[in-house]
Amino acid sequence: MEPEKRIPQDYEILDLSRAMSSLKREQIRKILELPDHRSFSIVRWYTPEEAKPIEATYIIAKLYEPGIGFICADAAYEHGRFWELDPSREAPLKTAHVLAWSYPPLDDRVDGLGRLRYLNS
Repeated sequence: MEPEKRIPQDYEILDLSRAMSSLKREQIRKILELPDHRSFSIVRWYTPEEAKPIEATYIIAKLYEPGIGFICADAAYEHGRFWELDPSREAPLKTAHVLAWSYPPLDDRVDGLGRLRYLNS
């Protein structure tokens, strides 16, 4: 039998995901000719079929309202349905009207590129 290979105890783990995120943000900053990489936020949209928000959380919803067109609205996701944060509306949003959703920028559920952190875990 071969002797067991040992992992050296003096190794260092590099977190390249943070470096790649910073690199991509810097590339975007250059394309948009912005002064620095902290001067913008990235909102990455997810279709309801692609991913679901965490139960009982606030989100931004991209909607299609007949007669109005495309709008973004503050909303919530609860009991598997999208709800607009409008006290005059008591019914959930029609699923066909919810084109996409996202967490707001700087929410701890998204990274600097707008990707959902909980999908990667």
